[in-house]
Amino acid sequence: MPKCGVCAAAVSRYDDSIICASSSCAQTFHTKCLDVSLESLQALKTSGNIKVWRCDACKLKHNLIPPTTESSNTESPSIVVAGNGSVAWCNADIAWCNADIENIVSTKVKYAINIITEDIINLLRREIKLMSGNNNALSIELSELKKEVQNLKSENHELKDVVNNLKPQY
Repeated sequence: MPKCGVCAAAVSRYDDSIICASSSCAQTFHTKCLDVSLESLQALKTSGNIKVWRCDACKLKHNLIPPTTESSNTESPSIVVAGNGSVAWCNADIAWCNADIENIVSTKVKYAINIITEDIINLLRREIKLMSGNNNALSIELSELKKEVQNLKSENHELKDVVNNLKPQY
């Protein structure tokens, strides 16, 4: 028994349901989970448009991917019930699309920021490692210079003693 793409509950053959026509999806949905009225469902069945109905996720995919010659004639309509009870068809629910586009853009921006942040952190780590290596090399060189200065002081002290011993004493 298929599960509803919204509530994940089982969809029996006695439930009012609709199946996404997208071959890559074919998900079943309770009409109540989609807020599709019985009149709208009946209108879909009567008009034959139930065979091309697509879920919101597939509509979004379909609208963002350039249409091919095969899919351009099977665009899934959304249902809009007018005030007089007649059913009109439109290609997309603009508010839904805008919200999803904002969501997608937000997700992509966050992803890009994370990648850039990781790149910057990795660059800083490499720079710190390089500076640390340079610092260690300079520390070693400084230690060697200190030893050399100490040796020179010692040698200077010895030479002073030798010079003092060579001076005549009056």
